[in-house]
Amino acid sequence: MPAAYPWNLGAPQAVADKMEASVLNKGRICTLTYSPSRGAFRITRMSSSGKTRTVLNIPVRLIINIETAAERDARQRARQANDDTIRLVFAENSRGTGSLLCSFPSGTGEDNEALVFAHSRVNTASSTVGIQSGSLHRRTSSRFSTYADASLADTTAPGIRYYMHYVRQRNKGHPSIHTLEFQSSGSAEAVRCVVSQVVERIYQKGSKHIIVFISAKSGKGKGEHIFEKQVRPLLHFSRHTFHAYMTRRAHDCEDYVANLENPMNHNTVIATVGGDGMIHETVNGMHRRKLALVRWLRSVTTEVSTGDTPVVSPNMFLQLNDNGSCAEAGAQILPALCEGIWTVTSTELNSINKAALHNEAISGSHLPFIQLGWEEKKHNDDGRSGATSSVEATAREAHRLAHCLVQNGWDALMPLVATVATGSACGLAKSLDILSVAEAALSLVHLNTVHMDLLMMKFTPNEDMLEFHRGRMSAKRLEAAKRKFSQYEKDKAVELQERSRLKEEFHPHPQTLTAAEYAAPFLKDGSSVFRDAVSCATRMPELHSRVAFMSLSFGAANDIDHGSESLRWMGNARFHVYGGYMILRGLRGYKGILRYLPWESKAGKTVEKLHPRSRMPSTDDFPLCTMREGCMHCRQYKFTHCGASPLSSSTQVNETQPGPTSNTSRSGVRASSAAATLAPYTDRELLHEEVVDFNDEHLPWVTIRGDFCFMLMCNLRDIAQDMLMAPLAHMSDGAIDVVYCRFDPTTGRRGRMEMLKFFMSLESGSHVNLEYVSYVKARALEIKVDAGISMSDGELMPLSSVRVTKMRGSVQLVRSE
Repeated sequence: MPAAYPWNLGAPQAVADKMEASVLNKGRICTLTYSPSRGAFRITRMSSSGKTRTVLNIPVRLIINIETAAERDARQRARQANDDTIRLVFAENSRGTGSLLCSFPSGTGEDNEALVFAHSRVNTASSTVGIQSGSLHRRTSSRFSTYADASLADTTAPGIRYYMHYVRQRNKGHPSIHTLEFQSSGSAEAVRCVVSQVVERIYQKGSKHIIVFISAKSGKGKGEHIFEKQVRPLLHFSRHTFHAYMTRRAHDCEDYVANLENPMNHNTVIATVGGDGMIHETVNGMHRRKLALVRWLRSVTTEVSTGDTPVVSPNMFLQLNDNGSCAEAGAQILPALCEGIWTVTSTELNSINKAALHNEAISGSHLPFIQLGWEEKKHNDDGRSGATSSVEATAREAHRLAHCLVQNGWDALMPLVATVATGSACGLAKSLDILSVAEAALSLVHLNTVHMDLLMMKFTPNEDMLEFHRGRMSAKRLEAAKRKFSQYEKDKAVELQERSRLKEEFHPHPQTLTAAEYAAPFLKDGSSVFRDAVSCATRMPELHSRVAFMSLSFGAANDIDHGSESLRWMGNARFHVYGGYMILRGLRGYKGILRYLPWESKAGKTVEKLHPRSRMPSTDDFPLCTMREGCMHCRQYKFTHCGASPLSSSTQVNETQPGPTSNTSRSGVRASSAAATLAPYTDRELLHEEVVDFNDEHLPWVTIRGDFCFMLMCNLRDIAQDMLMAPLAHMSDGAIDVVYCRFDPTTGRRGRMEMLKFFMSLESGSHVNLEYVSYVKARALEIKVDAGISMSDGELMPLSSVRVTKMRGSVQLVRSE
């Protein structure tokens, strides 16, 4: 027989970066081909005339899952079961070790066809499920890890059946899910090996638990409908587990993420279905969670034997054995921090408002996310009481977490962040290339990630801005504002008094330079805290600090964003409509001061386009960001966490610079408790915050005064899906990109044509070349504006001056492949 015939295929052949195996499809012998370098998956067969016919040829990025018949049945039972016992058994069966793909002997999984959708069955050939039509048979979803890593069982047995679920995008607006069945022919090991490689390519980060928060008010208010019709079907066929939750109030998502009672770590994905406001809540919830965890770890001073604490690998999860030591487990096992999250009932999830910790870190208390399986024992083997064992186990787990934080950073403890854009602006989704719902849904399956810096904003009350708003109020309106504020204080009296008491009793540790808040930034019902009648009337919250993922803005940009709130039903078009209205009405100027510390490249170059004769640098000097982990510019300024190297100069890190070893502090002394492990580091170092002394006049500060039309501090290049505001912005280079426009200080000219040219150039990013637009890359900055409002990520900020620094590599975002 010629070697080209598929039935001569034995073990997988690696020819020209190509893996092949022989399979059966619809009773015909076919050749399955996978090319790792091209990311291509192909099934072909030989026709009776000797010509090669293509059965399927798609990129791997469109494949949702490949599973055996037994895996398919187990997944469907777990997805559709109402009985928690079934889910528990399913989860327990999935706690093995081995490869991601689980193989079974011939004949396994030959059960009756399982119902997937109310109107569709997966048949023995292939089937199509429309994403836009139909709904899942049940709205419940599995809370357990779906797939086993069981040892292979008779991998040479022939006839193992596989089901491949993939997306076909013939119509970009209406993609559909298809299922192709094939069966091993000849060597089952050959097929298993190829399929395993494909599955591992799809799930490079393993299977995760995805917590989906859906905003009913973002954009046109179709978040739930979009999730049910276009996102849930893909998750249904994937190897991930998921739970969807509809937010009921402001900051619902943020409070859930911040609450340490809700277990999550790097095995978790927080996915938001909404606009930029939902991502703003998520990153701030993660920041509050970090502060709470660090504060708690610093409070645990009970000593443990450090020799029992192993070196923590970022690719391993650790769990406590009955003897209190840490055991390593495979990549598919849920870690100790993630235990118990799937047992939360729907009722409990709907009442997270009541369960959330108002003060997120309880000093010295036993936190519920630490799972101690032996805590209920009255005595251990040494005869000590169960209470003593609990204290020791808590201390040991706290030391392990502290050790993990110092050695591996927050990536080992914090969840990934994903978004499905259903809001108006959606600048982050544009930057991550997941603006379409179909791409966003696929990104939730494949989970390709990129690190991003965040903006740390610290506010100081600005009396000039307060007086500006007070002066704009008539006597009647001011009196109404005072009555409204008085009623607010009356309605929230108990909670406001409790917050005052906590503030008086709050004495942060000297190392706590970033000062964990004495209470949550918002009230228990999600409403804002106001400090006076004016801020209450203007709805400007009282905040001491906040984190931004996209931007901080002043001036006309806020007038358009905030003024167009009533036009949300228009989607992204609301900005164009209201922007045109603002130009016709005439833009106003805002007197302000911008003080910044220039960012320097490793070659000593800066980006400071300050004058009409200045020009933007070429892409040879400052290349554009690829928005991927492999961006060469971002890699030059890669941040190294505290356990890997000192942070005295975190903007430009020497990756070969030696730091403390995994089990020692900077002084070389072995840590004996969680508090001792973190003692050599400040909170700013642990949180990867840039340390800048704003009072140091020896630093090369640049101060700019004048009447600003607008001013934007950008962390991303796209602040909306059609606004490329900061073309030179990078995901993680430690720079804050500032774009601003001042009126001519000599003539005061504020022409409509200039602003029209500016807005018309935003989509291409060419506005930065206009002579009246300035562009700066800063390391840190300080802003004081005497009028108007400030907004961050589209959310209202306090009537305050603000200092901004960078928090390096603080979040992992899910992007398209």
